[in-house]
Order: sequence, then C-alpha cells, then structure tokens
Amino acid sequence: MADQRVLERIDAWRAAGLIDEATAGRLRGAERDAAASDIEARPDVRLDNPMQAASAMFGPPVSIMELFAYIGAGFLLAAWHVLAPNADFLESPNLVDQSIRWLVPALAFAVIGIFARGGSPRLSRAAGVAFAIATIHAYGLFEGSLRPGYIDVAEVAVAGLTLVVAATFRRIHPAVLTQVTFVGALLLLAAVTFRWLSGVVFGADRFDRPQAEAAATAFMTMAWWLAVAVVLGLLARLEWRIGDDAPPSTNPDEEARARRGRVTRLIAGITAVAAVTAGATVSGDEGRALAPWLGDLAILAVSGGLLAIAIRFGALAYLLPAALGFIVALTDLNSQYVMERTGIGAALVIEGLILIGTGFVAERLRRSLARRQLPASGAPPSATGGAASGAEAPGGEAPGEEPPAGEASPAAPTPAEAAPEDPAPAET
Repeated sequence: MADQRVLERIDAWRAAGLIDEATAGRLRGAERDAAASDIEARPDVRLDNPMQAASAMFGPPVSIMELFAYIGAGFLLAAWHVLAPNADFLESPNLVDQSIRWLVPALAFAVIGIFARGGSPRLSRAAGVAFAIATIHAYGLFEGSLRPGYIDVAEVAVAGLTLVVAATFRRIHPAVLTQVTFVGALLLLAAVTFRWLSGVVFGADRFDRPQAEAAATAFMTMAWWLAVAVVLGLLARLEWRIGDDAPPSTNPDEEARARRGRVTRLIAGITAVAAVTAGATVSGDEGRALAPWLGDLAILAVSGGLLAIAIRFGALAYLLPAALGFIVALTDLNSQYVMERTGIGAALVIEGLILIGTGFVAERLRRSLARRQLPASGAPPSATGGAASGAEAPGGEAPGEEPPAGEASPAAPTPAEAAPEDPAPAET
C-alpha cells in the first residue's frame, strides 16, 4: 500500500502552497505506482506454499520487536485484570467496578487502534489487534453489567451489542483482523440466538429427550447454521467477487479486499461443515437422532457443494473445509460400520488411506486451481482465463459464452471503460 505518511506530507506541502495541485497529483501517483510495482513484484506464494499464503493474509512477517510488544501488552493486560476490582461473584453487579475492569481497557485499546491504523503495515496490523481486544472487553462489560442467564434473551442483547461494536471497528479500520472479529461477533450472536430459540421451542438441553424431539433438534441445527454459513458467504462475496485463484491485484485496496474475502469464505466453509456435523451427532434417549449413514450423507453433500463452488469459481478458501468434511464423514462411516465388522486393525488401515487420499486429492486440486490465471481486477476476462475457468468478472457478471460461428467476437473495453478502482481504504 502507498505510505500514508508520504501522502499526508504531500497534502501538507499542497496546503502550505509549496507545490501546485498538478505537482501534488503527480507525486501521489508516483507513490501509488511505486507501491503497486512492489506488490506486482512479489511472488504469488499460493501455488507452492499454502501456509505462507495463509500467514500473508495478515500482512508482513512479525518482527522481533513486534512479537515482544504483543507479549508485553498481554502481560500488562493480565496484570490489569488481576489488580482491578473483581465483582464476578457478587449477586448484583457493581457498575463502577465493571467499568474499571472492562471499560477502561476497551477505551484504551480503541484509542490505540485509532492512532495506529493509518501508519505502516505493522502498525495497521497492531490496530487490528487493538480493536479486537477492545471488542472482547466490550463484550465483558455488557456481560458483567446485564448478567444474563444461560437461556435468556438478555444474552442475545449482549451479543447484539458486541456485534455493533465489532462492526463499528470494522468500519473504522477495514482489515483482516477486524473482519475476523466482526465475523466472530456474528457467530456469537447466531449461537446465543439459536440457544435461546432452542430453549423456547424444546426446553432445556437434556440427554434423555425423545427421539422425535432429538430429530427435530438435529434438523433445526443443520438448517440454522447452514443459513449462517450462507450469510457469511454473502459477506465474503460483498468483500470480493473474483475467485481466489486470481493473480494478486496491483491495486493495494483491491488486494486487501480480496484477503478479507478469502478469510470470510474460509470461516463460512468451516461453519457449513460444522453445521451438518453438529446436526448429525445430536442424540436422544435411544442414541443418535439420525442414522449415522444419513448424517454422514448430509456432511458429504455439503462438502461436495463446497468443492463444486471451489472448482466453479476458483474459491480456494472453500477447499480446506470441503476436505475436512470428507474426512469427518468417511471417518464416522469407518468407525460406525467398518470397525464393528472387521476390527480396529482394518479400520486403522482404512483411516490412514482416507487421510492420505483426501490430502493428496485436495493438494492436486489446490495446485490446479492456483495455476489458473484469471485477469487482474479491472481487466476484461480472456478466453483462456476468465471465460474458460468460469469465474466471475469483477463486476459480478458471469463471463460471456463463446460467440456463435460467423459472428465477430466483442472487442475488449478500452482502459477508460474499465471498472473504476474501489475507493475502500487500503489494509494490511
């Protein structure tokens, strides 16, 4: 991303009358071009090193000074909670004590995040960490002040207020860490809302519930969390509508949005697999509410859907949840049906083959998808890139089909007709 301090210095020169607007514009353009060239020169690590690609979503490598700064801040925060008044075991909450314990750190880290968000990439990452810690302390403040019960609508209110805080910080500082915090708050709200609704419909959780009630709970669990996964997928689509196999954009703002979209897709895929797994393992007074093969069939269906999305749209982030889903379903089938008939030895052999085979196929698919070269954002799809792969264009429209024989192919748009750059702030 362009160095914000350089841009601010250029603006100060312009405001002081040292340079005219034309010169200021050329200087800003030169700074942005230099940042774009730096991004373009970086190797795309997604092809050969997926672990490095995952860590690259959170910015540059953590320096020694940054690492010890995080550890030191953690110790200071722990000391604060040890020394601050503790009213957790009192029947009626003391708002003054709760404010000292939770509100003061929340405000302190929020201020740190606001001042650090416009600096270097590492300072920007530190701002994301500060906003995440502030959100956690805001949740502690709401929880300690309202003191909701286990199945209480007040718990939904606490999660809703936490989501508002996380969304505010996400708006102030669009970054991967604030995006993860926002998605975590959304999952918290979904979890407590489902727990409250389940308590209203079926009563308190118990292990001896009738099979019919357990089956209804299983289907309700699957439906609820799959709906949450779809919402997360739509959020990821709002962030970035091009497949993950697109080459890194030369626009720092767009590359930042792409990283936020990828991490949201990953969480959406894991949520979808966890949804059907949780529903498949709901038990009643006679064992599992759903037959093991039926629950595993649901897991395989969701995993197959994620795999189809990953292949169709080049969304590499869905590949890992799909592989995990296949492993979970096949492992459960192995333990439920194979081990009882052949013994643990044969089951262990089959389990090893399941893990090796799934890992091998997933890696081959990842490499195949990573080699597909889609056009950079703002560029028209080519016949061998966007149209052949079936990925979406930057504006969200599906690439066009090949023209019928005898008709001329439409001309590619000129640079002036290309989609304008998204004005979202850059993020590391």
